[in-house]
Amino acid sequence: MSFRKHSKQKFVPNFSLEKHKSYAAAFKLKVDDTCLDKYYNHFLRFLKDEQILPSNPEDIVIFRHFVFDSDFGSIHISFVRNLIRNINDLNFNWTIKILSKYIGFIGAVSSIHQADIFDTLFRDYPNQHLLEALVKNLLSNDKILFLEAATHYINIMSLFPKFKLYLLFS
Repeated sequence: MSFRKHSKQKFVPNFSLEKHKSYAAAFKLKVDDTCLDKYYNHFLRFLKDEQILPSNPEDIVIFRHFVFDSDFGSIHISFVRNLIRNINDLNFNWTIKILSKYIGFIGAVSSIHQADIFDTLFRDYPNQHLLEALVKNLLSNDKILFLEAATHYINIMSLFPKFKLYLLFS
């Protein structure tokens, strides 16, 4: 992963809401390979927070800073890859919840970036169990976009006859 060129002054977003202040530490981490996992952990804590919602404009701004504006550069796809790479039976449901919330946030930021996530999932992780669980957890608008994106992947549609039914009834 390439990091941004280190400048003398670190980028730290303005955390005006109290609920966001605990995430400021993520933007003060030293930029190196050992701190990327710490940064991901701060971001995971942000996504796990039940007060943080993809429908809240202030939360979307902080999300955008986490994903695109940190000194670690854009973690848009690398975060998803890291999340899925570490999935197992013990954290499967938790991971699906985090991934669906991430997809909701990324869709609020950019439909192009949301399509990137869907393409990455379909191309690199065509796991029936993972994708079916994910589609069940997505918000309704994200679910429709997910299913529409799946139609571009014949292998995905053939693996998942349920997706065709979802499309009929959505």
